[in-house]
Amino acid sequence: MFLDTFRRKPLDPILRFRAALERIQTAKFLNSLLDTSLREALNLVQAEVGSLFLVDENKKELVLKGASGEYLSHFPEVRRKLDEGILGYVASRQSPILVEDIRNDFRFQNGNGFSHYRTTSFLSVPIVFQGKLLGILNLTDKKSKRPFVSKDLEWMTLFASYVAEGIERIHLGAEAKKSHHDAEEARKTALLLMEEKRQLGTELELSQKMASIGKLAAGIAHELNNPLDGTLRYIHLSLNHLKEGDMVREYLLEVKQGLTRMVNIVKNLLTFSSRQRVTMNPVDVNEVLEDVLSNLNDYFYTSRVQVIKAYHPALPLLLDKGIDQIFTNVIKNALEAMPHGGTLRIATLRSDHEITVRISDTGCGISKENRPFIFDPFFTTKEIDKGCGLGLSICYELVRSYGGRIEVESEERRGATFLVHFPLNYAVPKESTVYAR
Repeated sequence: MFLDTFRRKPLDPILRFRAALERIQTAKFLNSLLDTSLREALNLVQAEVGSLFLVDENKKELVLKGASGEYLSHFPEVRRKLDEGILGYVASRQSPILVEDIRNDFRFQNGNGFSHYRTTSFLSVPIVFQGKLLGILNLTDKKSKRPFVSKDLEWMTLFASYVAEGIERIHLGAEAKKSHHDAEEARKTALLLMEEKRQLGTELELSQKMASIGKLAAGIAHELNNPLDGTLRYIHLSLNHLKEGDMVREYLLEVKQGLTRMVNIVKNLLTFSSRQRVTMNPVDVNEVLEDVLSNLNDYFYTSRVQVIKAYHPALPLLLDKGIDQIFTNVIKNALEAMPHGGTLRIATLRSDHEITVRISDTGCGISKENRPFIFDPFFTTKEIDKGCGLGLSICYELVRSYGGRIEVESEERRGATFLVHFPLNYAVPKESTVYAR
């Protein structure tokens, strides 16, 4: 039994050292590593006071990162120059020192600024990784009140090498995370640039497509205009020579209605071709609405419609892709739905991801049966000479070119509300502007 006990005692420091290494090797963060390292170092050599400094390469200083013990209030600063005092002595040589009694150590005689030390024996060990100084570990005041011995210095020198590896491991991990973060940011930037390039390509394709449609529409309209005008003129002359009730007159009136519808279609095509554009210039939605209302003044005079506006005061600008056409068609439809007067409400709203324009009327509304078809080309419930059903389909296509959507809420004889949503993809920030209500 005595022999077994004798054999176990020399292993005790080794076991404690291994346990200490396990604790510092499992530390994931620098502060945790430094606190654990200082605590374990004090425990290994049975010291009561200690401090741990790290090198600040930019300022060429040693910065206090961990401390324990009652004498620490006597430290004049938490930063020390690399050539100052005992720390500077150890840093310049990258070599540990053991002072058994500072009063009798020739290296620190003649004052040298160590009069503030209240202890006579201490250890100061550099923390070095592959020849690079990372910091310094200082220990003093053994619990036994005896001076440190060479065995203490050996343990601490070996221990400091493992602390250096831990610091470097955490630094490398942080750099790896930063590199991964930078790579991820670079990947996101590349994807964003690709998306912007795709959108620009889509815009160019849309611009070319709409320009081609506009040219085609203009060509067809001009080709049809002359024969339609001539035909209608002869229809009118023929009707003037026929009496009421004449069967031929009734036939000609039917022909006139069909020709009038064709004229309206041609007129809409001409309007579309002359106004269709993708300028991509930034415009203010509120200002566009004001311009549209101003251009429709004649409608307001004849329809006795009251307009109530509620504009958001700080909308970002939107790139113009024919926004005025959207509002013109929707507002004209609203006015035509209120031939005997009513109220037109226009509001602009902003959320985190889109701008919304709400246009409401108190007109005849839209029946449940017709609502699914209102954005179809040439669908209309108006009289032949009032419209051809292209207005809302043009609105739908223009809004869709923004990646937005247009919705309708309506009941027959209870008015209608159109909601036009523009994503902020095309938004340009601007200073706040206040609009009169």
